[in-house]
Amino acid sequence: MISHLDKIHLRNEYSRLLGSDSFADMIESHKMIAEVGFSIFYAHGKESTKTSVYDHDGNILFQMSILKCLSLQQLAHSINYKNSIDGVTLKDTYDPFGMYTIVRAQYEAFCNFNNIFIQSRSEDELKLKYHLWVLSGLNYRQRFKAKSEWAKKKKATEAIEIDNLNKSVLENPCYLQLDEQSQQNIQDCIKRKDWQIKIDGNRSYKIAWHEMMSNSGANENLDGQYSYLSLATHPSNVSVFQFSSMYIENQQGFNAKIALQLSRASTAMFVRDYVEYFKLTEKHFNNLPIMPQLLINGCNSLFRSEDYELNSINDILN
Repeated sequence: MISHLDKIHLRNEYSRLLGSDSFADMIESHKMIAEVGFSIFYAHGKESTKTSVYDHDGNILFQMSILKCLSLQQLAHSINYKNSIDGVTLKDTYDPFGMYTIVRAQYEAFCNFNNIFIQSRSEDELKLKYHLWVLSGLNYRQRFKAKSEWAKKKKATEAIEIDNLNKSVLENPCYLQLDEQSQQNIQDCIKRKDWQIKIDGNRSYKIAWHEMMSNSGANENLDGQYSYLSLATHPSNVSVFQFSSMYIENQQGFNAKIALQLSRASTAMFVRDYVEYFKLTEKHFNNLPIMPQLLINGCNSLFRSEDYELNSINDILN
């Protein structure tokens, strides 16, 4: 049992970390959620159970995204720089636009995992989406020029793999039950090296990144955020005038905090989906310290709904 005073302290800490009014609080909560990610996949990896090739790749995708959290935390430290040529200096400066590029990659990794591993209603659907994802990467690699003998052999081997994957797609029961137009949509995705598809009954169609986020259960709190990240990541004119005004108005610290907030949201949702897919609730998640569990549940409730909480531990705050 938690005492009344302990419960008050827990509520205050939870509100401080989830609300993260200060930059320091946001860094602390972001770090806490990233540590959950590392703890989960390390504990999962120690089980040494045999997994399918698609489960293996889903695990690696999660690890890649969690590692990016550490890169963001390094960029969250202010820059103090002196140019050795002319002595020009930067003091207490942030680079939120560099952070946005990493956050966008995390956003896409989460959407990809959710679409393949959570949204799929059968193993055949999962395999179909996974094979489209693999085909996209291999088809892009075929565009590279192979000069060494090793590279030529690798390219030839992957060409055979592409043929086998195409055959697997055409023979997949999920693909075969699609209507004619939907099957054509799948073939068009392969030709365009796309893989972001939604399957709904006997229909399939290409979806955009923001639709993938909505399909994951994300609510209006994340509406428009992918476009925001994309405009900042690409050399758009919007990114240029935002970059210019940001330093004039001394908003670089605020924008760095926004980057961490978006990273924290997608990471918490990714942790939830990873735990849910690999059935790690009882084994790993429920054995974590209380506050990290509260924050993971809290972020999923805030940016999705209470239905996405992994357990009922947040009831202790009532």
